[in-house]
Amino acid sequence: LYKRYVPYIIRACLNPFTLIAMTRAYFVSLCDINYPKVDQSQTLRSALEEKARKQPTASGPSKPTRKMKPGQAKTISDLPQLSA
Repeated sequence: LYKRYVPYIIRACLNPFTLIAMTRAYFVSLCDINYPKVDQSQTLRSALEEKARKQPTASGPSKPTRKMKPGQAKTISDLPQLSA
């Protein structure tokens, strides 16, 4: 038999608890510019940045950066090394 598909948002709105929670979150987000609060200790980006800061640099000193002149074309040696 053919079964009709009901979109998730419609099914969620039929649940009174979900509807109240979504409505409350909507109006709070209108009043508070920083809603929802993002915990910086839990974000993946901050964890990766912290790990990169703690790790020592690659073996030995890195190549000094060359100053590019205006209009000078970049060469392959000017590109950063990619780690595999």
